[in-house]
Amino acid sequence: MDNLDIIEACLMKKSLQTYTLKRQEKYYLWRYGVFLKHKLTCRLCDVVFSKDQLEAHHVLPRRLFPHLEFDINNGVPLCLKCHKKTYMKELLFVNLLTPYLEKQKQILDSIDKKKIKELIQKHYKRVFTLMKISRSKLSP
Repeated sequence: MDNLDIIEACLMKKSLQTYTLKRQEKYYLWRYGVFLKHKLTCRLCDVVFSKDQLEAHHVLPRRLFPHLEFDINNGVPLCLKCHKKTYMKELLFVNLLTPYLEKQKQILDSIDKKKIKELIQKHYKRVFTLMKISRSKLSP
């Protein structure tokens, strides 16, 4: 298995996990609860949208905080345009979105900041390594 196959396998696994999650009843209940709680308002641009124009966003990413995956207090609605701004930069938006959350400040205060920083660095190091490998495969 070469590096390109590994990247492809990782992407397939990620999309399969996302597909499976979105099919779960818990996900729909969580999403609906987030929309109701925030009255269908995008929390970045502060505009009211229909539920078809919004996506539920995990403020603290699921991959780092799996125990908060279905916690309504860890979700905010974002319009499609604003949600795209957060792709691969979720952690940069945590401080911006935290004021809309009720108990996240307590959670963040209780977590070891050094450990969070290490997790973030580890995650992004892995992402950038995969990007370098894929670029080298595409280059002639």
